[in-house]
Amino acid sequence: MRQNTLELRKTGSYALISPVANAMGGSFVLDADHITFSDTKGCGSADGVYRIQVSPKNKILLTEPDDACAPRRRALTSDPLVYAQPDFS
Repeated sequence: MRQNTLELRKTGSYALISPVANAMGGSFVLDADHITFSDTKGCGSADGVYRIQVSPKNKILLTEPDDACAPRRRALTSDPLVYAQPDFS
């Protein structure tokens, strides 16, 4: 089974683990229905902007990529992401 893991932290940082690219991380900013990823090791100064949508069955879709960083773009768009609310109880 192939599954990407994208962890968005309340500090504004992210971690991305994918079988189609090396693990990466950096910063993100949400603005309405767009998310911007930046400061990603291996991507130079390239920011990546995506339209973010939550679909039925708790899936997150990142579409309309404007991202010159091919590994990040491939990892974020290869499969839908399943939304999971962590349980801190």
